[in-house]
Amino acid sequence: MPVIAHGEGDWNDFMIDNKNDLVETTLEYVRKQIADIVLARKKVTTWPDPVFRQLRIELLVLHEELEFLLNHLQEEDGIHIQVKSTLLENPQAGRSVAASYAVEYALELVDYIASLEDQYAFKKELNEDGPGAYIFDLMDAYTQSMAVYKSLQQKSLEVSDNQLILDALSNRTFWQDIKFHMGRLFRWLGQDDLAESLQQMEIVTGSEIPANATN
Repeated sequence: MPVIAHGEGDWNDFMIDNKNDLVETTLEYVRKQIADIVLARKKVTTWPDPVFRQLRIELLVLHEELEFLLNHLQEEDGIHIQVKSTLLENPQAGRSVAASYAVEYALELVDYIASLEDQYAFKKELNEDGPGAYIFDLMDAYTQSMAVYKSLQQKSLEVSDNQLILDALSNRTFWQDIKFHMGRLFRWLGQDDLAESLQQMEIVTGSEIPANATN
């Protein structure tokens, strides 16, 4: 699966989210390829299997990109990525840090498996909680951390959206509320022309009824 590199300063929220999404997709691909090999779901004619070479290249590219990304978060956005409380307050950054660790351990895992005698040796290590199993668990733990930060990020966006709605509602004037409810009443009575007139008063600048026009 191809990995596209980005420049050192070429980052915004959209690209950061896309990069983290790509990390999750790549790690899932790594797990599948490893499972296919060590569980003998594919025929391995040479060892180490050439798939590990391709996986290593893709992970190295991702690891380099994530280094640029973390530097951006620190230097451009001023986020202290070493402080857990700060990452919880900035879940996009937290997800990026977890992604970096997950990719680092995925690289270590791919290299370690390739150094073993054959695909069955890693299966044995998984069953006996050997070094390979430990590295796999670390990769998996940081992948799960990415999911947690992603959930926090989505909740943060929902809160922000809801706050915007609440702010908009709190900024409505008394006369805006009156016109809104009167417009609904006019439509219910079949007086669409009057309702449209009130709606136009909402969108035309300077058409607010003055605060002293209460009589």
